Amino acid sequence: MKTQKIEDIIENVRDLRDADYHVCNYSVWQSKGEPDTKDNIDCSCEDFDLVIDKLELLLYEQKKYA
Repeated sequence: MKTQKIEDIIENVRDLRDADYHVCNYSVWQSKGEPDTKDNIDCSCEDFDLVIDKLELLLYEQKKYA
């Protein structure tokens, strides 16, 4: 896979993470003043960031052996 394609995918994942329709439960909870709750307040942004981290590692390895 070419490095530009990997960089494009990384940017696409960032765009998805930052899109208006992506609602992070943790951010919503914070905006309400961090009330006590039994709802799921996990930060879903981290899921996107994990994918970005893996792609960046792949990109690093591609460049290292190019």
